[in-house]
Amino acid sequence: MASSWIWQQPDWPQVRWKGSALEPLLEQARAARQELLSRLETLEPPLDREAISALLGRESLGTAAIEGELLDPGQVRSSIARRLRLPLAEGQPAASAQVEGLLDVL
Repeated sequence: MASSWIWQQPDWPQVRWKGSALEPLLEQARAARQELLSRLETLEPPLDREAISALLGRESLGTAAIEGELLDPGQVRSSIARRLRLPLAEGQPAASAQVEGLLDVL
């Protein structure tokens, strides 16, 4: 079975792709993003930040996992809560530089 990671392809980094094959997938991603944004707009202000917090948490843990990194979910929640000005749970750990860096990118 061929690898699905672009950097594992035999011609990496001289990668080629068919734009016509990617266009429908990119359009689906754009439509899904727009639907998510539309739904977020309908939430009350405290709930929209909580929804964004949950999405960022899943995205950051998933992104790190792709790279083989395991982040502390508590540190991720702490950093996101601080950035979105959400209340911090008592005893919530401070985020490491690794967590902060990833969330800066996201």
